[in-house]
Amino acid sequence: MKKRNLTNAEYHANKTHISASGLKMIAKKSVYHYLNQEPFSSTAMNLGSAIHTILLEPQNFDKEFFRMPKIDLRTKDGKEQKKELQKIAKIGFY
Repeated sequence: MKKRNLTNAEYHANKTHISASGLKMIAKKSVYHYLNQEPFSSTAMNLGSAIHTILLEPQNFDKEFFRMPKIDLRTKDGKEQKKELQKIAKIGFY
């Protein structure tokens, strides 16, 4: 089998293998629930994915994550720049 680099989303969308979380869902609910689950994420999951990628797959980090540049949020221009970058990145920062 040819090894290829999968993104985290691709890995979890692939149903040719199953994770421990998938097995737990099948045990608690059903195979139907596992196969038809909606994708979900949380701030903790996103942070964990970022740490995993930067440490173990640094060549993929810039493909999968957006690095927010330093912005002076004390200024009106800085706040406006942050809003525009968030739209581009399609993520929210608090």
